[in-house]
Amino acid sequence: MKSLSYFTEDILSNPGEGLYSKAYESYQRYVSENEDRLPFSVVNLVKSDWYFNARDPRCPKDGWLVGTRFENNYDTQTRKKVPSEFEIKLLGAYHDCYLHFLYKEVVEINIDGDAGSLIEKNYDPWRIDEFSVCEHGTVTHKIYFLSGKVWTIQCVNFEFGVSEL
Repeated sequence: MKSLSYFTEDILSNPGEGLYSKAYESYQRYVSENEDRLPFSVVNLVKSDWYFNARDPRCPKDGWLVGTRFENNYDTQTRKKVPSEFEIKLLGAYHDCYLHFLYKEVVEINIDGDAGSLIEKNYDPWRIDEFSVCEHGTVTHKIYFLSGKVWTIQCVNFEFGVSEL
């Protein structure tokens, strides 16, 4: 199983030991050190005071996956592939908004099953996620679901949005 770099299972399984706070601080340091290599949208999101705050409705923790969209087109006039887009739509944990994760110019997607889907018998909520920079300049977003499933999306650019129900 692919694992996250900062928010490992050891850290997430031991509440009350201060491990999460240390991991969060380390991750924030990583983002600051790589700020010039990450898209502004990622830096702005990860450094916000609400993204990792489960009390804020915009935080993806415990969000329900309500849809994905993958667009991989081919321009018939120029006979060239148009950069792919992948979108994740979550119902916020408080069921009062939708969270939209839009990945542009997708390089690779590795999705381990239908994690988080509302149609699954055993619901599998979003647990935590991390963005990182690849050696060739793309961004990788790892999403860890409660079941242990990990989704990995690698792209050139990223956008995040919140919309009302």
